[in-house]
Amino acid sequence: MNRKLKGWAAQYRFCDAYNAYREIDAAVNAALLESVVRQHPKMPVKKLIKRYWFDEGNGRQWYCLPDEKHTRVIHLIDTMLVSPTKLRENANPHLFWEFHKARREAETIERVNAKYRPVWERREGKCLYCGLPILPGQDRKLAVID
Repeated sequence: MNRKLKGWAAQYRFCDAYNAYREIDAAVNAALLESVVRQHPKMPVKKLIKRYWFDEGNGRQWYCLPDEKHTRVIHLIDTMLVSPTKLRENANPHLFWEFHKARREAETIERVNAKYRPVWERREGKCLYCGLPILPGQDRKLAVID
């Protein structure tokens, strides 16, 4: 399900889809609750919610498996929406290098997905070890530092 949701969110992130994402998140949660209630018809709904929805502590709840809290159904509302920019047709990359540099930097920020977004913002798009900008084609690995 996450794969379908991510694909749909990536396809429509260039339009004003914030309200649509909220409605879809609510519909997905309602369908998941309905499915869980169908699986356990005799259990109270509050107990089912405690069992299958994980509270992060900041008020956000994630549907996840009881034994595997890291396996979650994503929220579309976390998808970063992008406003499309007009492409300059007469912009020669050799003459207007500042324009192309700014455009490449903006595309780099747009390609950061929800998993790496907090790290990206905290580090201002730079690597922790070398301090150089993280490029879109590079492999990204999260390093936990205590």
